[in-house]
Amino acid sequence: MMQSPVSTNLPKRFWDKVTPAMFNGCWLWTASLRKGYGRFWMNGKYRTSHILSYRDAGYPIPVGAELDHTCTNKNCVNPAHLFPVTHQENIIRASRRAR
Repeated sequence: MMQSPVSTNLPKRFWDKVTPAMFNGCWLWTASLRKGYGRFWMNGKYRTSHILSYRDAGYPIPVGAELDHTCTNKNCVNPAHLFPVTHQENIIRASRRAR
């Protein structure tokens, strides 16, 4: 369990599913995953946990953008490890990391 890092609008049960990684500063999602990405049940449907965390930290996601995990951990919800990019840029970044 991780203590909420800042004042947050997300419920305590969200932060109960996050644990800090000791080696790289990731906040790892420890509950339900889909294709490696965290899922959180809220308001009657599953939401993507890293998107919830990023928005909760006060960062907007521009229209047409998606969040790139700069740490490469899909289950990381640390907003400092997320960066909005276009889908094409996200694919390019992923292919560069794979080399």
